[in-house]
Amino acid sequence: MIITEMKWRECVDFQSGHRLGRVVCAKDDWAYVVPIYYAFTKKLVLRVLTLRQKVEWMRVIVQELTAR
Repeated sequence: MIITEMKWRECVDFQSGHRLGRVVCAKDDWAYVVPIYYAFTKKLVLRVLTLRQKVEWMRVIVQELTAR
């Protein structure tokens, strides 16, 4: 597989055509993939997380990253 950088227009077209995505978090050398639903416009991405554990884990990761 060849991975290339997407242009802004390609990103907008791709994201506006989908509603389900994934966010990958890492904690204690473990990767955690979080499925998310989102709505996308040219100026806004609205994410919806449904399970509390996912939200709590992501908050911990954000706190650890911002503390650095």
